[in-house]
Amino acid sequence: MVTLLCETDFVAMNEDFKKLGNDVAMHIASTNPENKDALLSMPFIKDPSLTIAELVKNEILKIGENIAVGEFVRFEI
Repeated sequence: MVTLLCETDFVAMNEDFKKLGNDVAMHIASTNPENKDALLSMPFIKDPSLTIAELVKNEILKIGENIAVGEFVRFEI
């Protein structure tokens, strides 16, 4: 589970924002990062040429609003 932060409801309802949240959550589930700094520096599992920080930055440029990764937790069954 990941908290993805934005500034407006308009962005929170945007399909690109939702996809970003899903991609980051799947990455966390696959890699089990220790903390937020470790997460942001990791290569994105779907495209290793990008880090998670770069992935978020690309969405910021695309959507035009500040986006940040908040808290996250990985559950195991």
